[in-house]
Amino acid sequence: MRLASIGAGRNNLDLDGSDRHIRRLESIEANVIATARGVFGSEGGSLISAETNVSIIIPPNAIPEGTMQEIYFKVCEDKKLAPPLDREKGETLLSPIVMCGPHGLRFNVPIELRLPHCAIVNPESWSFALKSSDTSNGQLLKIILIRFYF
Repeated sequence: MRLASIGAGRNNLDLDGSDRHIRRLESIEANVIATARGVFGSEGGSLISAETNVSIIIPPNAIPEGTMQEIYFKVCEDKKLAPPLDREKGETLLSPIVMCGPHGLRFNVPIELRLPHCAIVNPESWSFALKSSDTSNGQLLKIILIRFYF
């Protein structure tokens, strides 16, 4: 895995195994194509997977001053992890599945999760929705306020 970090991110984090969510992510039997981990402070930074072009951009002050926070993601290509799609409405999966952690982490300001996609660049013929889950049972939530850059 290649990992690029900008700002205050620190790579090659040694984990003591105390975070149950990390262990749960690592225990999921899925076709994991990349993982990235780093520790960030109030100055923010970027966590990037060069193999998949997935990244998390953490702006300054998203993490409280004086706090060092571990952040990680796992990129999967696995149909069993895919959200339910309504094929009759033409729904299709356009990006890899990304699991981020730690579970329940809240930021002071919005962060960016950047995902590659395979959509044809024609906004008139596409509508987009991001399906996400922040529940222990994986119940999907539909997010409607999303910015897409092509």
